[in-house]
Amino acid sequence: MARICSLCGRGAMNSNTRSHSNIATANKQHINIQTLMLKGTRTSACTSCIRKESKRLKSLAQPTPKKEAKKA
Repeated sequence: MARICSLCGRGAMNSNTRSHSNIATANKQHINIQTLMLKGTRTSACTSCIRKESKRLKSLAQPTPKKEAKKA
């Protein structure tokens, strides 16, 4: 299974680790991939996409509060 988010397509980034003498050693920074059920199928998504999706669903589920008129 590839370490790529199925929702946004993000993957690993290349970077360097630096020693005390400033020698660069190649390194790969992987994203935080989690497996979850989405619409009945198992998908792999990064945690930022999961967070965005849960916030979006939460905002759709809550009704907007109505402003009450001031009584004079």
